[in-house]
Amino acid sequence: MRDISKHAGTRGWHRAAVVTFGALLAALSLVASQAVAAARSGPLGDRGQSCAPQRLSPTAVDPLPGGGQEYVFGRAGSVGTVLVAPAGFRPLTASAAKLAEYGFPPRPSGGSALAGWRYAMSRYRRTAPEVTLGCAQAEASTSPTAATASVSPAARQISKSSQTWAGYDAYGSNHHYFAAVHGYFVQSKLGPNVCSPPGMEGSWIGLGGGYYGSSASLSTSLIQGGTAINGPSGVHGKPPGTYAMFYEYLVNPTHENKPVYGPKVRTGNKIFVYVDYQTSSHKADIYVEDTSTGKTEGLEHKLASYYYDGITADWINERPGVTLADFTPTAFTGAQAQVRSTGTWVDLGSANRYQIPMVETVGKMGRQLASPGGLSAKKNFKVTWDECEFTGT
Repeated sequence: MRDISKHAGTRGWHRAAVVTFGALLAALSLVASQAVAAARSGPLGDRGQSCAPQRLSPTAVDPLPGGGQEYVFGRAGSVGTVLVAPAGFRPLTASAAKLAEYGFPPRPSGGSALAGWRYAMSRYRRTAPEVTLGCAQAEASTSPTAATASVSPAARQISKSSQTWAGYDAYGSNHHYFAAVHGYFVQSKLGPNVCSPPGMEGSWIGLGGGYYGSSASLSTSLIQGGTAINGPSGVHGKPPGTYAMFYEYLVNPTHENKPVYGPKVRTGNKIFVYVDYQTSSHKADIYVEDTSTGKTEGLEHKLASYYYDGITADWINERPGVTLADFTPTAFTGAQAQVRSTGTWVDLGSANRYQIPMVETVGKMGRQLASPGGLSAKKNFKVTWDECEFTGT
């Protein structure tokens, strides 16, 4: 799911059952009012109301050298691979080669990045692959709002409202600046307010698609992964109030995208997300884990270089389609990105960044729908739902 304040929308993720898909990538759709759908469809947005999602079965299951399995999925000319480690595999103590073989995030060299990795890997539980192909999505653009800059001692922080995103993105000085991004968030749940029409919410971490530079340019590519809340109406064949992992990648210009979503997650649980892109092999990795249950699913896919620019790293709550569902506050922690030139992990608060509130797109333009709070410990913040989108006259 990309911010569509200026261009087409977005979404993306990876591993321990590690998925590597072609034109498969995640997100949950939303029941949209036709009037507003013409103005905007978000990353998890549904283009066709009559479309039915398809649960995919592997076309082949191949053994891996270390005893794991590679589940091969083929769909519309694209091939994806879910890598599953052998029973009893322990990523916490595995070699770098074995981590790569089974699609786990690589072990950081030290510091808080290593501590966060150790926690997630200690919670891992072997998970069977689950791949559901969603409906085609249409992306459209809307007008951006003005940015106001304020400078902190550590880095420049700019406030810039979005019509689809709430959260933060860090930005670098050039494309390919960030090689990877990770972090945690607590899975929020549906709040008491039923907005009309009933909507959805997505929480995710990714590379690209965000604002960068003092003039608030927008990245044209995005690789992302996280979770999504299927609102009280129930869409894409999922029952109302479903919480599930999602994964996706996309690129400007406007295009259709087949979303993919995976295992369910539980509200209140801590979700870990890791996303990277390897420029030498053109491989994108997305790893999502519910650390409270150990359930995982991931993506490892060879992507054309235009799906990645790496100029931003993002920690976002999004309205995937027309209406944002009421959600309890989402607490992001451990927000860090890896600088490609040095391999070091930097805290969000040590990077140049945008703080992004979500605002109204129709009706009472500019009303705030979701708000990111201030940073604590340079890498923790909370996003709070404010109100439903105005649908009156």
